[in-house]
Amino acid sequence: MSHGRNNHESTDRNLFSNGYPPVGGSYSYPPQGGYYQPQAAYPPQGGYYPPQQYPSSGYPQSGYHQPAYPASHGYPSAYPSGHGGGIGGLFAGATPGYGSHRLSHGHGGYNHGYGHGKFKHGKFAKHGKFGKRWKLPLFRPLSSSSSSSISQQVAVTVQDQQQLQKPQLRSSQLVALEYADLNLSYNLDLGHVRIRQHVNPLSSSFSAPAQVPDWKQVFADPALPLMVDIGCGSGRFLMWLAKRTPKVRNYLGLEIRQRMVKRAEVWVKDLALDNIHFLFANAPISFKQLVESYPGPLQLVSILCPDPHCKKKHHKRRVLQKPLVGSIVDNLTPGGQVFVQSDVLEVALDMKNQFDEVDALRHIDCSNAAILCDSEGWLLSNPMGIRTEREIHAEFGGAKIYRRLYEKKQM
Repeated sequence: MSHGRNNHESTDRNLFSNGYPPVGGSYSYPPQGGYYQPQAAYPPQGGYYPPQQYPSSGYPQSGYHQPAYPASHGYPSAYPSGHGGGIGGLFAGATPGYGSHRLSHGHGGYNHGYGHGKFKHGKFAKHGKFGKRWKLPLFRPLSSSSSSSISQQVAVTVQDQQQLQKPQLRSSQLVALEYADLNLSYNLDLGHVRIRQHVNPLSSSFSAPAQVPDWKQVFADPALPLMVDIGCGSGRFLMWLAKRTPKVRNYLGLEIRQRMVKRAEVWVKDLALDNIHFLFANAPISFKQLVESYPGPLQLVSILCPDPHCKKKHHKRRVLQKPLVGSIVDNLTPGGQVFVQSDVLEVALDMKNQFDEVDALRHIDCSNAAILCDSEGWLLSNPMGIRTEREIHAEFGGAKIYRRLYEKKQM
């Protein structure tokens, strides 16, 4: 086995400037059959102990060389096999001793062989030149040209670790931040009733039309233009808009889940808003009579991320059907708008196709070049000034929002 520079971790790392081991010391180490020739002394100059500190009788009692053998750790008193021992001798049937390939102290051993052992402290070990830690910049001797680049890498790594240590917000927390200025209370005594995410609007429990309210009691000024949000969910989206335009527009939220309507009514009372109202209603059944009875103009209708009902047999449950499209267009004031969006492309295309067929409507980019769309006609941003809750959840998960904004043509 070669003793060249490429095979010596100790020489590569300049641990012993005068070679290993140099001449000196009271005993040659180890004797014949060990790793080095007798004329080589141990320890080297600048090594573990100056030679004069070794007792005249040999190495200390727990040391390696005679006459200290056998020491308390039970080493044998002689070297059994010399160069034939170790792993090489093991496969040949020899005793694994202290020879050139032995496990503990041999020339190519695993523990204290040349270079302190190839596989323990040597070139293949964790501190050796082929070991994992020896490859890291922290343990590799640096040149002036490479030190700056490694410093930059370490700085980037620290920054990445700091970013990972920062707590990541959940989508529900992002929703709370979006609507933080409403300062809503969530400790409401409404009882523990499960709120379903999807319901069947064709069920008999939703077949009765909603009662038309007294608009003078619902709104402070029922003559203001009206916005209707079909499937308003928790209602926070409409509350945010109503709070910012108290004397400009009235807002009506229609929701098929009654528990959400009750919670929204409590919030409206806490906010003391007089230009917003929520109704428990199945929109395809109740929309027409509600908007026809309203004394002011219908200025805006929104259908934002409705229940997708993805199965083909459930498409009939989707909120936007041709009768509802007709009721929206017929009651919309000239110049009024219809805003639809979904994070499900199939649902967005279904709504787009139904409104594209209406001659009385045109997409907003045809009349307002300032509103930008992509190559397929989807709006690039939400024109309402705030995102809906479903929109926040979907974008947090990496989904794209498909939006269309239609305007009723002037007569």
